[in-house]
Amino acid sequence: MPISLLIADDHALVREGLRKFVELEPDLKIVGEAATGEEAMTLVAELSPQVVIMDLSMPGKGGIAATEEITQLYPEVKVIALTMHDDLGYLMEAIRVGARAFLLKDVNPKQIIGAIRIVAGGGAYLPPRFLNELLAEVAGLLNKKGVVENEGGWDSLSQRERQVLGLVAQGQTNPEIAEALFISPRTVKNHVSNILRKLEVPDRTQAALLAQRMGLLAQD
Repeated sequence: MPISLLIADDHALVREGLRKFVELEPDLKIVGEAATGEEAMTLVAELSPQVVIMDLSMPGKGGIAATEEITQLYPEVKVIALTMHDDLGYLMEAIRVGARAFLLKDVNPKQIIGAIRIVAGGGAYLPPRFLNELLAEVAGLLNKKGVVENEGGWDSLSQRERQVLGLVAQGQTNPEIAEALFISPRTVKNHVSNILRKLEVPDRTQAALLAQRMGLLAQD
């Protein structure tokens, strides 16, 4: 039996491109296409695909939210996150909500085909470049000692979180930060939540004050 696939992307050209090279593989079969997160949820319930190729940036219910719901309600369905954003924050969010693979839209089609087969077989897939970044991030966290005691968890912040915090300290809003860093407002919101949790402060004002005390605004 071929591996059944659902493609979820709000751009028809992307869906068409995926369909063209997927249909060349005899062990793969596209059973449906969705243009929104809501449509993806409906089609997953109706069609029970083995794998969903999910664009993370769609109107309405975004790909992150749809992935989280799918992996919670249908754990047998494997999700491959597909995005144009070359950002570790997106990767971390995709992993958090249960995606089994993370790919950029400009990736070689052979990598997508390979990822589909790996994920359908119960595995996980990350391009080597992202795997290296993720391992470096994890290694950095594991090498921190006394995080909570050390400046309220300052050392536990990732480089991206420090960038976000620096812009928060400058008074920028989430949409403004998203535009400056080329990430989505949802990702900014998640970064801010993680920053508040790690620094053990109640709101972004207190986080900004701590950033100022630590001299973050003076950094490039």
